Amino acid sequence: MNLPDASTIPENQTILIRLDLDLPLESGRILDNSRLKKSISTLQKLLAKKSKLIIIGHLGRPGGTTNPSFSLRPVYTELLSLLNSNPKTPKPLSSVFLPTLEDKDEITRALITNDLIMLENLRFYPGEELNSPELSSNLASFASYFLNDAFGTSHRHHASITGLKDLLPTFYGDDFIKEFKAIFSLIENPSRPLTLILAGGKKDKLNYLPDLISLFDHILIAGLLPTFLPSSPDPKVQIATLTQDHQDIDSTSQQKFLSIIKDSSTIIWAGPVSNYTQPTGQVGNKKIALAVTSSSAYTLIGGGDTEASLTKLNLEKKVDFVSYAGGALLHLLSYKTLPAIKI
Repeated sequence: MNLPDASTIPENQTILIRLDLDLPLESGRILDNSRLKKSISTLQKLLAKKSKLIIIGHLGRPGGTTNPSFSLRPVYTELLSLLNSNPKTPKPLSSVFLPTLEDKDEITRALITNDLIMLENLRFYPGEELNSPELSSNLASFASYFLNDAFGTSHRHHASITGLKDLLPTFYGDDFIKEFKAIFSLIENPSRPLTLILAGGKKDKLNYLPDLISLFDHILIAGLLPTFLPSSPDPKVQIATLTQDHQDIDSTSQQKFLSIIKDSSTIIWAGPVSNYTQPTGQVGNKKIALAVTSSSAYTLIGGGDTEASLTKLNLEKKVDFVSYAGGALLHLLSYKTLPAIKI
């Protein structure tokens, strides 16, 4: 499946761009800007075309109400810093942060005098997570094209994701396409045995299990997921036994998982197998991480927590592909498409 990219958008257009702006913050300070960095190349291509860019996205879970703690202003400042410090960014670059989506006149004026504007957190508005047609239409009214470079949220039926793709000609950013191709290639032509490590603490991951069983040769269930799945629905599915405090998988499960990992040709890992942040939960995750990263198999990890667990062990660079997408990864593996993709 080929997705239309930024290079095919005409020059001198106003483009609404959905980015992954959900960065980790502490007291207003950004702890990791990796998600922003992945979209810089796409923004530079569009600015070189003399495009007007409207950046939209969300931060955290403010619950549909305005909360200054979740303002995107620090993310806007960081984005400008990344763009202005990069020699490939067309200069001069004029930009502004707008604290509301509701003043249409202000947005229109800002587009006249600026190359790039960022709008405030979409999740300050209930319509975003409710996939409100009114919010989608309001956003779409300012642009001629829509570009999505937020792969990590592409499984959500939200106004800025599924709503916009039905209202404007839709394109995809460099990072979105890179992630999509890396995952989709494993659906179309994987080297087998193909193994999935499905772990972490989000129970809704198990909703994908019936569809995942048909794709994978082995599925290893760990993290807190075994507490929600008392018995195996299929011989392919191996459910870990947890230690008494539920912080780790026990030694028997570790050995069983290590044996399957050793014999695998492709490994996809979504979610830490244990509570790696706690002393009593570090053994299992470390053993699995070492086995995966030393394996001759093609390895792909998905989700911020999975990446963080490998980073803690300085092993994140020893996998073949790192995706920040957790839910989007599982959705694409299960259904071979995503709500954000225009068919």
